[in-house]
Amino acid sequence: MQAPLIFEDSPVPSPPLRAAVLGSGSGGNAVVVESGGFRVLIDAGFSCKELERRMRLVAIDPSTISAVLLTHEHEDHIKGVDRFARKHHLPVYLTAGTMLGTVLGDEVVPRTVRIESGRPFEVGPFAVEAFSIPHDAREPVQFVVTDGVFR
Repeated sequence: MQAPLIFEDSPVPSPPLRAAVLGSGSGGNAVVVESGGFRVLIDAGFSCKELERRMRLVAIDPSTISAVLLTHEHEDHIKGVDRFARKHHLPVYLTAGTMLGTVLGDEVVPRTVRIESGRPFEVGPFAVEAFSIPHDAREPVQFVVTDGVFR
């Protein structure tokens, strides 16, 4: 097993686009993508406390996350999204189908941003393209994230 990728304090040195996998599997899924000091969390499949613990293990301050992007509504992808987004006052980007299957509190719902497969959108310096994937969820997507140089 390789040692985890350790992130340095922002601004991020070259290469400008990096990712840290906080977990991948039936127990939880979460990835932090960063470029130029801007960070987003893709999926939040662990409790808020566990997401923060895993971020700190790779030298990421949870308060530096700027948004959450969800791929679909399965528990191993959304477990901590409501609490994490509420605690850190974050927008949550998700499809209409994912929204139907995700319980979000009254504080978080106004900060949701509906996305559609095939319609690129921007999150800070990132250009993001969501594309449909076959999966047993309402409207699952995956993301291609670019920072203008790397993807």
